Amino acid sequence: MHERQQKSTFVGLFLSLLIMKDALEEVKLEFLVIACTHEDIDGCFGYLSKKLKEQNNYILVDLMKALMVSQEQSFIP
Repeated sequence: MHERQQKSTFVGLFLSLLIMKDALEEVKLEFLVIACTHEDIDGCFGYLSKKLKEQNNYILVDLMKALMVSQEQSFIP
């Protein structure tokens, strides 16, 4: 068994144990697509980067507003 498979097995067993002991009610596992090295957060930063290039952000409030407005757009990971 490869190291990655062992890790997945142990994580699955550990999460099952936590459910059996009522430490968790349910578990949701998510995995990246094979050969995809980027996380979903990279898409968020991409939209923020585009927004920051469109306007001047001199104070923190402007930066926060740009972040909120940039995330109104959805992206497909």
